Amino acid sequence: MMGPMSDSETSYELLDFGDGRKLERFGTVVLNRPCPAAEGVEKSRPELWDTITARFRGPRTGDGSWTPQPKTWMPEEWCFALEVDAPFRLKLEALPSGQVGVFPEQRGNWEWIARQLAKPQAMLGRALKVLNLFAYTGGSTLAAAAAGAEVVHIDAAQNIVDRARENAAFSGLAERPIRWIAEDAMKFCRRELKRGKQYDAVILDPPKFADARRHLDAALRGYKDINLLALKLLRPGGLLISFSCSGLVGRDLFQKAIADAAVDAGRHLRILHWLDQASDHAVAVTFPEGSYLKGIVGRVE
Repeated sequence: MMGPMSDSETSYELLDFGDGRKLERFGTVVLNRPCPAAEGVEKSRPELWDTITARFRGPRTGDGSWTPQPKTWMPEEWCFALEVDAPFRLKLEALPSGQVGVFPEQRGNWEWIARQLAKPQAMLGRALKVLNLFAYTGGSTLAAAAAGAEVVHIDAAQNIVDRARENAAFSGLAERPIRWIAEDAMKFCRRELKRGKQYDAVILDPPKFADARRHLDAALRGYKDINLLALKLLRPGGLLISFSCSGLVGRDLFQKAIADAAVDAGRHLRILHWLDQASDHAVAVTFPEGSYLKGIVGRVE
């Protein structure tokens, strides 16, 4: 159950963004971390970068180091709060990868998911069945559960699934109907298809598939393959909420990959809405790859 915490302890702010890094405030903690989307962008408030709590050095996809060490500055209870109709919190931790257990650029999308999933449930008079793939520490899972949905949470790493379950308990959502499963997303989807399972909504937020242009074709095949399985698991009228965080995969390529998946799945998919990274994550006109996060919301007809 969530205990009382002040806004200053749980709030988030992107303070500045540029030169391949971002300056963020999580509660009272100010972090300087790598951010590929900030390449080609000039810092707008350079004076803010002199006063930080910690800086991460090292590759964003591998182990690096925090200076100073987290044990000297990390709060005992540190979290990211999302204030929706049924608010939830995600615990934070300074990890060796430079991550902290949350992708704050998704916060507006979690709010959207919570609002949108609440509407059809009121009309249907039953809980929606939602599958969340590559679910990480549970942002989309808790947004859906807070809206009243029954959720299946899938992530390949058991320790990450355990952290997501802790976030549910920390948010007072431990008793909501959530199945926590550590498994490869593709394998799980194929097994669900054999079982004849169907869902009202499938959310996909996979890790970056394309780190370099030479990986682009493989990334597009990957997006097509996982979305094809997701589309087959949707019942008529169901929602596909599919994200890509690959900056090299623009909206047009991402839409084509999903369109190809829909054709191969034998589904007619109508795009209802596009989702984006939070508006405070600026994009330089000279570096369009900075618009890395995009999401398609489509309805199966």
